[in-house]
Amino acid sequence: MPELNLDLLGKSKGPVTTEYTWQDAALYALAVGAGPEELSLIYEGHPGGMKVLPGFVVVPAFAAWPDLGEVVWPLMVHGEQVITVHQPLPPGGKVVQAGRVANIFDKGKGALIEVRVSGSLEDGSPLFDAQWNVFYIGAGGFGGDPGPKTVVTPPPERAPDFETTYRVPPSQAALYRLLGDLNPLHIDPQAASLAGFERPILHGLCTYGYATRALVNGPLEGDPDRLKEFSTRFAGPVYPGDELTIKGWREGEGYLVEASTQGGVVLTNGRALVD
Repeated sequence: MPELNLDLLGKSKGPVTTEYTWQDAALYALAVGAGPEELSLIYEGHPGGMKVLPGFVVVPAFAAWPDLGEVVWPLMVHGEQVITVHQPLPPGGKVVQAGRVANIFDKGKGALIEVRVSGSLEDGSPLFDAQWNVFYIGAGGFGGDPGPKTVVTPPPERAPDFETTYRVPPSQAALYRLLGDLNPLHIDPQAASLAGFERPILHGLCTYGYATRALVNGPLEGDPDRLKEFSTRFAGPVYPGDELTIKGWREGEGYLVEASTQGGVVLTNGRALVD
């Protein structure tokens, strides 16, 4: 079974400056399923100005991930994701980022590694905060703090306020990995089998991106700048070729979000804060 170096706790990286262009933002939009009908997300010359999906922050943020050392990447499965966006994302520019391993929890069957990255513009104004909770299969049982228990909140027992279904193309995981997430779990059948999946699965962050698009194209009326925060728990795999249905229920200043495929629920505890 894999072992985790517990000295990683508190390890940091940065500040590092990462530059991106409108092509990077457009590639992200395409990699989470956007098409010509969402022209403002993929066209730098859009009359109203190019817009950037909030989930894009995870792409430059990888440059500030601390080095986790020798880990078996197919056994690293995304558990939860949170992003908070403090101001609209520019179509291109430089981001100053810093990341750290904030927590390592012992979940018995695995270790939960919590990585946090914060980014700001060159003038020092905060741009985003992002948190990954990654489950390292088989690396638990070291006698550590089990951490907080996740309580799954079911959606309201009423019709959703919005519902969107997307078909995930068979090539979507191959496209998404061009953003830099090269875990073989999403492309190599043998790596997927090692992690207990029948075939390569879609990146959790790609599913996350589809959910943010559903919010933007639905209740946010095409304006990604209105999405201020989105957190969710990955409850099951999405396979390229699946039909992905995202539902949302209005609550307070945002929405409760859940997503499912023909195989069952894949996103739970989704909470979106909107402007």
